[in-house]
Amino acid sequence: MLLRAVEAFLKQYDMPATKFGRLAAHDPRFVLDLRMGRTPRRATEARTRGWMAEYEVAARKAARAAGRNAGDDVSDLRFSIPDPVFTDSPNHKAKHNTKELSHAA
Repeated sequence: MLLRAVEAFLKQYDMPATKFGRLAAHDPRFVLDLRMGRTPRRATEARTRGWMAEYEVAARKAARAAGRNAGDDVSDLRFSIPDPVFTDSPNHKAKHNTKELSHAA
C-alpha cells in the first residue's frame, strides 16, 4: 500500500507531508488526500515510488560523502539534498515583494 510506504518515508527522513507532496507529486495535498482515502492511478503510484527510491539513493550518497555508514540515521541529511527550485520560493517572494514596494514608492 502506497500510504504505508509514504508514511515510513516521511518518518525516516523527518519530512513534512506537504513538502513530500510538492516534491514527489507536485501536489502539496497529495499525502493528506492519501490519508483521506485517495487512491492514486498506477502511473502516479509508480512515479511516487520511483521518486522515493531516487531520494533514498541520493541520501545514501550524501551519507557516504559525509563519512557515515549506509545504516546510520540519515534524517539530518534532508537539508543536504537539493530541492527543485520553485517560483514560490522564499527568495523569489522576497524579490517580488521588494519590486512591489519599489513601485509603490
